[in-house]
Amino acid sequence: MMLDTEFGDAGTEVVIEERLWGEEVSCLAFCDGTRAICMPPAQDHKRVFEGDKGLNTGGMGAYAPAPCLTESLQKEAQALVERTVRAMAQEGTAALLLLVKCHQNP
Repeated sequence: MMLDTEFGDAGTEVVIEERLWGEEVSCLAFCDGTRAICMPPAQDHKRVFEGDKGLNTGGMGAYAPAPCLTESLQKEAQALVERTVRAMAQEGTAALLLLVKCHQNP
């Protein structure tokens, strides 16, 4: 796949990241270029059967607020978003929407 350059230049570099364990939470923020307001954290995965049983449906269900994201982690996410928006403003780049993925160890 990569040797045959099926994905064009996208296959010229591979990034290997450390595996993160725990639940994944989406933190969306509305930004006007200088300020950011975070929405309640959400989780976008759902098991196929009732009682959280079966395979992951891959996003066919979401709920908010995500109960696994602690108040402390919410504050960290808000601070991260605010720092990012400030840095983008300094570079002259306005952010309209930012998605942050937070991982919490079990």
